[in-house]
Amino acid sequence: MRSLKSLILKGNPIPNLHVADLVGLNNLQELRLDDMRLKSCDVTQLFPALPALRTLYLAGNPWECGCGMQWYALGIDGARAKIQTKDRKQIVCASPQRQAGRRIDYLRLGDFKQCLPSVVKTVTATTAVVSLPYIGMLASDNVDAF
Repeated sequence: MRSLKSLILKGNPIPNLHVADLVGLNNLQELRLDDMRLKSCDVTQLFPALPALRTLYLAGNPWECGCGMQWYALGIDGARAKIQTKDRKQIVCASPQRQAGRRIDYLRLGDFKQCLPSVVKTVTATTAVVSLPYIGMLASDNVDAF
């Protein structure tokens, strides 16, 4: 199994995928998770487990685009730009209702405001120190800094 380069799980009625199931597949370059029953999967956890992964397929799953899908809004390509999601334009949310039918690549962090804990603090006095080391450099280049 260590020399496995492609794993095609496409079409299997698997509702959950755990990173532990893929540990040891260090040479895996392609992972097809399309047309399964996955509702969520934080693929950023796959990157350390699958160091050779280059191609990932995710479409055709009933994705639940709630708090568990924040990783996509952050951009899976941002975590490791070598990964290509070949079918990213076909990955759509099945739920919650406000996201149903929406392409997953249109998700933004603002769609997950309800996932962030609310912290309210009372401040009686505020002191702020702001360092802007490049303002002088921008001004000297006749560039409007603001």
